[in-house]
Amino acid sequence: MNIIDIYAKNHGTNRYKIAKISGIAQTTLANFKDKNVDKLTVKTVKALALGTHTKPGDTLDELIKISGNPIIQFIRDHQNLNKDMVKELEDLIIWHGLNGGNFNNISFNRYYDEGPDTDERAEIALENVIDVLQDLKNSMQKDD
Repeated sequence: MNIIDIYAKNHGTNRYKIAKISGIAQTTLANFKDKNVDKLTVKTVKALALGTHTKPGDTLDELIKISGNPIIQFIRDHQNLNKDMVKELEDLIIWHGLNGGNFNNISFNRYYDEGPDTDERAEIALENVIDVLQDLKNSMQKDD
Protein backbone atom coordinates (compact mmCIF):
# COMPACT_ATOMS: atom_id res chain seq x y z
CA MET A 1 0.00 0.00 0.00
CA ASN A 2 1.44 3.37 -0.97
CA ILE A 3 1.03 6.68 0.85
CA ILE A 4 -1.90 7.69 -1.35
CA ASP A 5 -3.71 4.47 -0.44
CA ILE A 6 -3.05 5.09 3.25
CA TYR A 7 -4.19 8.70 2.94
CA ALA A 8 -7.38 7.61 1.16
CA LYS A 9 -8.07 4.91 3.74
CA ASN A 10 -7.64 7.48 6.53
CA HIS A 11 -10.48 9.38 4.89
CA GLY A 12 -12.75 6.39 4.32
CA THR A 13 -12.25 6.28 0.58
CA ASN A 14 -9.95 4.80 -2.06
CA ARG A 15 -8.01 5.81 -5.17
CA TYR A 16 -10.87 4.94 -7.51
CA LYS A 17 -13.35 7.21 -5.71
CA ILE A 18 -10.83 10.05 -5.47
CA ALA A 19 -10.13 9.77 -9.20
CA LYS A 20 -13.82 9.75 -10.03
CA ILE A 21 -14.60 12.81 -7.85
CA SER A 22 -11.55 14.83 -8.83
CA GLY A 23 -11.24 13.93 -12.50
CA ILE A 24 -7.61 12.84 -12.17
CA ALA A 25 -6.65 9.58 -13.85
CA GLN A 26 -6.70 6.65 -11.45
CA THR A 27 -3.42 5.49 -13.00
CA THR A 28 -1.81 8.74 -11.84
CA LEU A 29 -2.66 7.79 -8.26
CA ALA A 30 -1.86 4.09 -8.74
CA ASN A 31 1.54 4.82 -10.28
CA PHE A 32 2.64 6.81 -7.25
CA LYS A 33 4.25 3.75 -5.68
CA ASP A 34 6.90 4.27 -3.06
CA LYS A 35 7.70 7.77 -4.25
CA ASN A 36 8.57 10.62 -1.97
CA VAL A 37 5.87 13.19 -1.29
CA ASP A 38 8.20 15.78 -2.83
CA LYS A 39 7.49 14.15 -6.20
CA LEU A 40 3.74 14.79 -6.01
CA THR A 41 2.46 17.47 -8.35
CA VAL A 42 0.21 20.29 -7.19
CA LYS A 43 -2.45 18.82 -9.48
CA THR A 44 -2.29 15.49 -7.62
CA VAL A 45 -2.43 17.13 -4.17
CA LYS A 46 -5.43 19.21 -5.27
CA ALA A 47 -7.15 16.08 -6.60
CA LEU A 48 -6.57 14.25 -3.32
CA ALA A 49 -7.93 17.23 -1.39
CA LEU A 50 -11.02 17.43 -3.60
CA GLY A 51 -11.59 13.68 -3.31
CA THR A 52 -11.38 13.77 0.49
CA HIS A 53 -13.10 17.13 1.05
CA THR A 54 -10.03 18.69 2.64
CA LYS A 55 -7.85 21.71 1.90
CA PRO A 56 -4.77 21.09 -0.27
CA GLY A 57 -2.49 22.36 2.51
CA ASP A 58 -4.01 19.97 5.02
CA THR A 59 -3.72 17.17 2.47
CA LEU A 60 -0.05 17.87 1.92
CA ASP A 61 0.60 18.08 5.67
CA GLU A 62 -1.02 14.68 6.19
CA LEU A 63 0.88 13.10 3.28
CA ILE A 64 4.15 14.39 4.71
CA LYS A 65 3.22 12.97 8.12
CA ILE A 66 2.39 9.57 6.57
CA SER A 67 5.56 9.45 4.50
CA GLY A 68 7.66 10.37 7.52
CA ASN A 69 6.43 7.35 9.43
CA PRO A 70 9.41 5.01 9.95
CA ILE A 71 7.12 1.96 9.97
CA ILE A 72 5.70 2.84 6.56
CA GLN A 73 9.22 3.38 5.24
CA PHE A 74 10.27 -0.03 6.59
CA ILE A 75 7.29 -1.66 4.87
CA ARG A 76 8.17 0.09 1.59
CA ASP A 77 11.73 -1.16 1.88
CA HIS A 78 10.56 -4.79 2.29
CA GLN A 79 8.20 -5.64 -0.56
CA ASN A 80 7.90 -9.38 0.20
CA LEU A 81 6.26 -9.09 3.62
CA ASN A 82 3.16 -11.05 4.56
CA LYS A 83 0.27 -8.94 3.21
CA ASP A 84 -2.08 -9.79 6.10
CA MET A 85 0.56 -8.72 8.61
CA VAL A 86 1.13 -5.47 6.71
CA LYS A 87 -2.63 -4.78 6.63
CA GLU A 88 -2.90 -5.43 10.38
CA LEU A 89 -0.03 -3.07 11.02
CA GLU A 90 -1.45 -0.39 8.72
CA ASP A 91 -4.79 -0.60 10.53
CA LEU A 92 -2.99 -0.10 13.87
CA ILE A 93 -1.04 2.85 12.45
CA ILE A 94 -4.27 4.46 11.28
CA TRP A 95 -5.96 3.84 14.66
CA HIS A 96 -3.04 5.37 16.54
CA GLY A 97 -2.84 8.27 14.10
CA LEU A 98 -6.50 9.05 14.64
CA ASN A 99 -5.98 8.83 18.40
CA GLY A 100 -2.98 11.12 18.69
CA GLY A 101 -0.24 8.55 18.19
CA ASN A 102 3.24 9.59 17.17
CA PHE A 103 5.76 7.28 15.54
CA ASN A 104 8.80 9.56 15.58
CA ASN A 105 10.45 7.56 18.37
CA ILE A 106 10.26 4.24 16.49
CA SER A 107 13.36 3.15 14.64
CA PHE A 108 14.65 -0.02 13.11
CA ASN A 109 18.28 0.62 14.01
CA ARG A 110 18.66 -2.66 15.93
CA TYR A 111 17.19 -4.54 12.98
CA TYR A 112 19.77 -3.11 10.59
CA ASP A 113 22.67 -3.22 13.08
CA GLU A 114 22.26 -6.76 14.40
CA GLY A 115 21.97 -8.95 11.34
CA PRO A 116 21.30 -9.34 7.65
CA ASP A 117 18.35 -7.60 6.00
CA THR A 118 16.11 -10.59 5.21
CA ASP A 119 12.38 -11.04 4.72
CA GLU A 120 12.23 -13.43 7.68
CA ARG A 121 13.91 -10.96 10.04
CA ALA A 122 11.76 -8.10 8.68
CA GLU A 123 8.58 -10.04 9.49
CA ILE A 124 9.82 -10.72 13.02
CA ALA A 125 10.52 -7.01 13.45
CA LEU A 126 7.02 -6.15 12.24
CA GLU A 127 5.47 -8.75 14.56
CA ASN A 128 7.22 -6.98 17.43
CA VAL A 129 5.91 -3.58 16.30
CA ILE A 130 2.38 -5.02 15.97
CA ASP A 131 2.58 -6.41 19.51
CA VAL A 132 3.72 -3.07 20.94
CA LEU A 133 1.09 -1.05 19.05
CA GLN A 134 -1.68 -3.51 19.93
CA ASP A 135 -0.70 -3.44 23.63
CA LEU A 136 -0.67 0.36 23.56
CA LYS A 137 -4.08 0.42 21.84
CA ASN A 138 -5.52 -1.97 24.41
CA SER A 139 -4.12 0.18 27.22
CA MET A 140 -5.55 3.35 25.72
CA GLN A 141 -8.98 1.75 25.29
CA LYS A 142 -9.02 0.63 28.93
CA ASP A 143 -8.31 4.21 30.02
CA ASP A 144 -11.35 5.52 28.13
